[in-house]
Amino acid sequence: MFSIDQEMKKLSEKHLFFSSKEAFKNALKHQLQEKFRVIENKDFHGCVVELWVEDPNSEQQHAIY
Repeated sequence: MFSIDQEMKKLSEKHLFFSSKEAFKNALKHQLQEKFRVIENKDFHGCVVELWVEDPNSEQQHAIY
């Protein structure tokens, strides 16, 4: 099950800081891809969602902008 709190805690244990928004996004994307399907820059009703996360176990979808 997807938990942004849990994923952010796990990411903060690996990285103390990021040099840019893009570096943060890439690190988060790679971490999430270990458990979830991640689509970058998905169009959703006319808005671009930076990371679209799909949980294959629960079929839930999450937008991270």
